[in-house]
Amino acid sequence: MSDKKLKKYYELLEININATLSEVNRAYERMKKIYSTDSIATIPIDDEFSKKEREKILKKISKAYSKIGTHILEKKKKKKLISEHDKISEGKEGSIAISGSTIQQVREIQGLSLLELSKITKISKQILEDIELENYEKLPPEAYLMCHITNYTKFLSIDSQKAADDYIERYKKWKKKSKKEV
Repeated sequence: MSDKKLKKYYELLEININATLSEVNRAYERMKKIYSTDSIATIPIDDEFSKKEREKILKKISKAYSKIGTHILEKKKKKKLISEHDKISEGKEGSIAISGSTIQQVREIQGLSLLELSKITKISKQILEDIELENYEKLPPEAYLMCHITNYTKFLSIDSQKAADDYIERYKKWKKKSKKEV
């Protein structure tokens, strides 16, 4: 993404280009409140901004938030030196299986919270937590789970195909075992 376009996203959220992820989160929430279609703050300017225009602005704000979040996470990743995360990301034959706890370790190495990732990936915090804890009974159906794991691990720079394959394999074993017990 070009610096010029990224700068526009920061301007849209009215924050400095060096803002932290928590500052970005606060700015996003503030802007959402300001432009929401039921905001008291917009009553004086209702004749200037129609509901449709505010909805367009909210879409732009969400897009800016997502792009900035992705940019900040990528910057964080680039700062990391060789770590266990890099070994996991290689996805070579004979490498360790990627489990929920492996995903959690990589996330923690990168200094990211579930809440930050939830807001950026648009995957609920609870689902991310259930993936990490391998709470299979609480997870969505397999097709959705595969998409969530793929998107989540892409953000962490883990081989998303290997992560999804490893995780779904264990999920299927659990499902098969739980059917036998019933």
